[in-house]
Amino acid sequence: MIADRTIQQESTSDYSRNQRFVELLDELKSRRIIYNDADFAARVHVNRSYISELKNNRRKLTEQFVRSICHEFHFISSEWLLSGDGNMMEGDPDAIPSYETGCGGMNERIKRLIQNENLTYSGFAEKIEISE
Repeated sequence: MIADRTIQQESTSDYSRNQRFVELLDELKSRRIIYNDADFAARVHVNRSYISELKNNRRKLTEQFVRSICHEFHFISSEWLLSGDGNMMEGDPDAIPSYETGCGGMNERIKRLIQNENLTYSGFAEKIEISE
């Protein structure tokens, strides 16, 4: 009986973790921090199928994967993902970069640099030694 209850608690806990993971993906998309599941998978260095398996409860959300997520998205609370305690995101939500602003507004800074230096995008690419 006790073993059955433990297995049931574990599976409920795993389901809750996976549900929080789905909530996290939805929140990251709504804040425009990621484009889609494939973008998220690429950023945390897993296959898109891994994300699908987590979303469909065919795979458990592990502590190791949570560490990978929090390494890439430093503002995400590992405690929330693992246990549901606390908030999903830590810090000032308005300071979290979206894909439109890039990390700390990198896209805007590049645009200003190109404008200030009177460069074309091709000229900028040449200047930083990359090809189009």
